[in-house]
Amino acid sequence: MSAVEAPNTEQLRAIEERGVVFVSAGAGTGKTTVIVERFCRAVCERGFDVDSILVITYTERAAGELRGRIRRRLRELGRHDLSHDLDGAWISTIHGFCHRLLKAHPFAAGIDPRFRVLDDSQGRVLRGEAFRAALEEFCGEDEARLRLLASYGGRRLRRMLTGVHETLRSSGLELRIEAPGDAGLAERLEELRSAAREANE
Repeated sequence: MSAVEAPNTEQLRAIEERGVVFVSAGAGTGKTTVIVERFCRAVCERGFDVDSILVITYTERAAGELRGRIRRRLRELGRHDLSHDLDGAWISTIHGFCHRLLKAHPFAAGIDPRFRVLDDSQGRVLRGEAFRAALEEFCGEDEARLRLLASYGGRRLRRMLTGVHETLRSSGLELRIEAPGDAGLAERLEELRSAAREANE
């Protein structure tokens, strides 16, 4: 059985089109088939180096499957030399791509060459420690802030703040908290208390 099934008309058009091609299709419609064939034609027919093509997938599993399908297709085409070169090909998730790039050029990126990627459990521990430290610094001995913490609860407040942080982070925006000055806040609160007392009388 071929690593690439016979493409339909739409797939063939996407495979043969030169330049930038945007493919939008649902699951199971053959997007991977298009990528496999475009990759193989680029290296076999057009003479591109295997390591000059960047392929980004959503998951490591998808990257492994794609690499395997490209390797099988290259062997079908009799290009065993290129199938061996696939071990160094840029087929990975965006995280894998960034990790490989930073490992190759740590000084240009301004990072310690001994850096490592945290796994999920290590990341949770560090996030928890950072949140506790920031919360202690924020609250200090301030009674109003401690009351705010008590009213929301530590876990609920953490969920809210980390949710906002993740949303901003995934959008590429920096987390900036610009609290307005509390000048006149005490006086305004007293005015409201007085108004409330008068309304109850």
